[in-house]
Amino acid sequence: MTSWWEVSAAWAGAVGSLAAVIAALYIAGRGWRDAAARETRAQAQRVHCYTDWTNMSESKGIWIWTSLSRPVFAVRNDSDQPIYQVRILGQAIEIAMVHAGSVRHATMMPEQAESFGFEQPLPGAEGPHAGPFPVAVEFSDAVGLRWVRDAGSVRPARG
Repeated sequence: MTSWWEVSAAWAGAVGSLAAVIAALYIAGRGWRDAAARETRAQAQRVHCYTDWTNMSESKGIWIWTSLSRPVFAVRNDSDQPIYQVRILGQAIEIAMVHAGSVRHATMMPEQAESFGFEQPLPGAEGPHAGPFPVAVEFSDAVGLRWVRDAGSVRPARG
C-alpha cells in the first residue's frame, strides 16, 4: 500500500510539469506576438519624411532649375512594399502646397520618393520661406494599418 507521501509527491510532480508547460506556452506566445508587432512596425519604420531645400521648380508639369532655393517636403518609402493613402499632416498654413492633389497620393511604390513644393510665399509668412513646415505624414502600410511618421518616431494613427 502506498503512503500519502508517495501519492502527494506524484501529484506535485504532475502539477509542476503542467505549470512548466503553461509557462513555456505563455512565453512562446508572447514571443510570437512581439515578433509579429515588430514585423508589422518594420515597414512603417522605413518610411521617412523631412523638409529639404531645392533649386528645382515645377511649372506646368516641367521641372526647371532656378537660382532661388526653396523648401520642399519630402516623403520617401524605403520599404520593400508600397504604402497607400499618403497624406501630409499639418495646419493649413503648413501644408500650402503647389498642387492640391500632391497633398494626397494613392500609392507610393517601394524606393519611391516624392517632394512637395510649398507655395511662394507661404500664406501669412514673412518672406518667401518662413515656416513652419509640415513635419509628419500619415499612410497605410501593406497590411492596411494606418501610421503617422514624423521626424523622430512612427506610431499608429488614431481613429
